[in-house]
Amino acid sequence: MILIYVREFRIFLVSVLVTAALFLAGSSEATAQSGVSITVAPTLVELNMEAGEVWRSSIKVVNTNTFPLTVSTIPAHFAPTGERGQGSVVPESEVPNDEELLVNWLTVENTEITILPGQSAQVPFIIETPPDAAPGSHFGALQVSTVPPLSAQQVGLNTSQVISSLLFVRIAGDITEAGDIRSFTATDSWQTEPRTELTVRFENTGNVHVRPVGEIVIRNIWGTERGRIPVNYNTSFGNALPGTIREYQFAWSKEPSLLDIGYYAAEVSLAYGVSARQFATSQTGFWVIPLQPLAVLGVVIFTIIGFIVFVSRWYISQLLAQAGVPSLHSLRQPTVIHHRADRPDGHDLNLSASSNDEPLEHIKPTRPAWYQRSAAYAQETTAAALHVWRLMSQTAKRVTFIGGIVLLFLIVTAILVARNNYDPGYRATVGEASQAVTYNAEEIAFFQQPGMQPALLVDEAAYTIVITNTSKEAGSAGRLAATLVPAFPVTTLDADASETRPRTVIVFPVSLQAEAVALSEQLNGALLSAVDSATSTIRVYVGADTTW
Repeated sequence: MILIYVREFRIFLVSVLVTAALFLAGSSEATAQSGVSITVAPTLVELNMEAGEVWRSSIKVVNTNTFPLTVSTIPAHFAPTGERGQGSVVPESEVPNDEELLVNWLTVENTEITILPGQSAQVPFIIETPPDAAPGSHFGALQVSTVPPLSAQQVGLNTSQVISSLLFVRIAGDITEAGDIRSFTATDSWQTEPRTELTVRFENTGNVHVRPVGEIVIRNIWGTERGRIPVNYNTSFGNALPGTIREYQFAWSKEPSLLDIGYYAAEVSLAYGVSARQFATSQTGFWVIPLQPLAVLGVVIFTIIGFIVFVSRWYISQLLAQAGVPSLHSLRQPTVIHHRADRPDGHDLNLSASSNDEPLEHIKPTRPAWYQRSAAYAQETTAAALHVWRLMSQTAKRVTFIGGIVLLFLIVTAILVARNNYDPGYRATVGEASQAVTYNAEEIAFFQQPGMQPALLVDEAAYTIVITNTSKEAGSAGRLAATLVPAFPVTTLDADASETRPRTVIVFPVSLQAEAVALSEQLNGALLSAVDSATSTIRVYVGADTTW
């Protein structure tokens, strides 16, 4: 499971491991205090240190409650578990006194502090690496937990909440950055709709943690790009720890199209390493066979062919009836001719059997009955078509020939258009289950710009901006949004493939004229179009004149 963007950041930032124990010691009418919560920042600290070095810093703990809160901070050991980024945080008291463990290099100066409602406090800590610290990555954590309020203790209710700030320390020395893609697979080898789930397993064979960064590109049978999924863009998470395999999961889907039938190829390209940039690639693929559309198309084609065959046979039977021939089949009845051998004894030559030979039917076995019937029907149909062609006038032949050429041209044109057509309809899902996040093509283009995060797309503001790509240039809306945030409140990025606008247009309500003019100036004088509406949304339609 890949930890990406803000969803994973939020999970580390505000998600907690809540352990609640309810003990009613005195009165059964005791009331409980609920909703105790804290946040910690940063949630991940990555450091490069030398052996024997001392580093001092602090983490920020925020009390988001309406009452004072006492928190306790202790050093802890962090160990990875599984392949999906999970880990276990073990308190210092349960860890052996091993100098190779980062938890034994940690010191927290104030282990217990009280924070006022809505306030925050800094918790100082010290990392002191031993002189003989082994080169490579070492992992630990600062475990912050709540101490129950006095009123809750008085009624016998203990509610605690634990959250951790991870520490990844890289000790200089004999560093080895090495890894490779162990596997890259699609869930199913074929699908009835253009969708699939992809899994990348990256193995870290070095002695330091690395964060593979790259993308997955999906192309259809024509080689046209149909999706681009970022891997670990603009995030501190997604690390592969030494000696482990890290699994990243994705899902891809797009609007069904009959012309996109066939084989889809997916290629993942990853880069990793700090001291020396290294690369790893892998490919996989899957088939998209839309059974329902194909079945409908097959019924239509066979209906047309059956109609043509029926009309042809009826037309020929009418012509034969006028000529006094009962049927086309009667014209092909074999005529048996008996030959008498020219021999001195005057006897007939017997070719049916011989004392030294096997019967003729054993030499050439007969075909199955269904095959013979099918072959006979095919021969009759072909003969009927040829008869119709011979009986057609020259004008009818020319019209039929030209119609066939036109139909072939239309089919080839449709295929070429489908091959080169910009398709904004795909979506990429990163992660799994409750932590999965789905993005469209324009949002992915936005996140791939340096420093862009989902948090920069605001949810609420005095007014909002929606950017729609109508340029047929993939990612134009996302790249444009990256030039506007955070100065302008961009909320939504999407694309509209139904039309192509030659120029970028800003559509705004009259009440937001000043904001629209400022936005136009930012976009090099984009066209303005006012509408009489009570909405508080400005819509930007990115045109073909885009330079983003």
